[in-house]
Amino acid sequence: MVVMLGWIMPAANQAFRELIAGRPILKKGANELTLGELRTSGQRFLYHQRLALSFATLALGPFAFGLSAWMRGRVRSIVIGFIACLVYYSLVYFFFRVSVATAFTGWPPPVIAAWTPNIIFIMVTVLLMRTRVHI
Repeated sequence: MVVMLGWIMPAANQAFRELIAGRPILKKGANELTLGELRTSGQRFLYHQRLALSFATLALGPFAFGLSAWMRGRVRSIVIGFIACLVYYSLVYFFFRVSVATAFTGWPPPVIAAWTPNIIFIMVTVLLMRTRVHI
C-alpha cells in the first residue's frame, strides 16, 4: 500500500490528467505528488495521511480478527465490522477537515490528525483482545 499510495497513484493521476488535457501538464497538484515531493513541499498533513492510510490495514486487520474472535464469528460481527470501517473512514475524513480548518493555528499537528484513526482502532483492538466477554 505504501508503494501504491506513494508512487503509483500519483503517477497514474498525472498520466490521467495529461491524457484528458491532450498535452503534458507541468504543474502537479497535491494528488500527483509522490511521498518525497509531498514531504519537501510542506504539505505535511497529506504526507502523513498517505502514510497512515497505507498502514490502515495493520490497524483494521487485527481489529477484524479481534472482533470475530470476540463475537465468535457470528453474522453480527460482519455487520459491526462494516460499520467499523465506515467509522474509520469517517474519522479519516473528520481529521482531514479538522486539519484543513486549523492549518493556520497548527493544532492538531498533522502527525496527530493523520494517525489518530489508526491509533483509535489499535486501542479498541487491544481492549477487545483483553476482554473475555462474548456476545
